[in-house]
Amino acid sequence: MSAGDDASSGGLPPGVLEPLPPVFQGELDSTMTLPLDVRPVTDADTAAIEALHDRVSGPGRYAKSSYRVREGLTGHSRWCHGVWTGGVLVAAIRFTPISIGGRAGPLLLGPLAVERRLKGEG
Repeated sequence: MSAGDDASSGGLPPGVLEPLPPVFQGELDSTMTLPLDVRPVTDADTAAIEALHDRVSGPGRYAKSSYRVREGLTGHSRWCHGVWTGGVLVAAIRFTPISIGGRAGPLLLGPLAVERRLKGEG
């Protein structure tokens, strides 16, 4: 996807914006507050989540062992959440159910992605 693509031309789905919306273009003031919508993610959010991970982590993330554990898994667990502002995904966290020693129950945390302009803002 390139910066010239848009949803009206069939390029980017809703919630996937390049370049970033104006709120991310200037400096953030620590007194600023943004309206945030926190909710569980669905399969419909996959493209927006991947675009966010591309922006904040790049392609090197696939070399991490946590990605090897998740290979072949589809969908999102009920513990995965996203944060939207102005209809744009700005943060996402994933929890993947795993088993250890054949016993189910633990959750693998990550990846956690936050727009660079919002990191450290609370």
